[in-house]
Amino acid sequence: MNPHPSQERLLELFEYDPDVGSFKRLITIGSRATKGMVVFGYLDSCGYPFLRVDGKLYKFHRLVWIISNGAIPEHLRIDHINRNRSDNRLCNLRLVTHMENCHNQTLKSTNTTGYTGITAKNNKWRSRIKVNYKTVHLGYFDTKEEAYQAYLNAKKIYHPSSPTDSATR
Repeated sequence: MNPHPSQERLLELFEYDPDVGSFKRLITIGSRATKGMVVFGYLDSCGYPFLRVDGKLYKFHRLVWIISNGAIPEHLRIDHINRNRSDNRLCNLRLVTHMENCHNQTLKSTNTTGYTGITAKNNKWRSRIKVNYKTVHLGYFDTKEEAYQAYLNAKKIYHPSSPTDSATR
């Protein structure tokens, strides 16, 4: 059983603007939810917008995917390509596996080097990447930038579906 509303139900309730990433209500369901109202959702503590549909809360990006493309296959996730959880334009969303979703994460708050996959060890910069839940050592380098370039080169090989822009820094 799919826990999300159907595409048909969402099309009855909303019109989606893929360029802006918002819904417009097609019917009035209460004094705070009137026809023509533009809706972006309510942010949760993790920065994901939610939207109430038929009395239940759903992640906004999932509703965007369903209204635009139909049901989400059970084994797949919706990824925000630019890592901005409130950017729900259709061009920023893609269907990925859990592993691919893990490859497209922001820099951890505990990171002290300023680069993903890079740590300081023995007066050198160590570069590593995760592949199938295992850490692959890429080498030791004299500079952070060299170590990060090794990480980016490995990312192209091991994580080909993941963006390698400076946002992973």
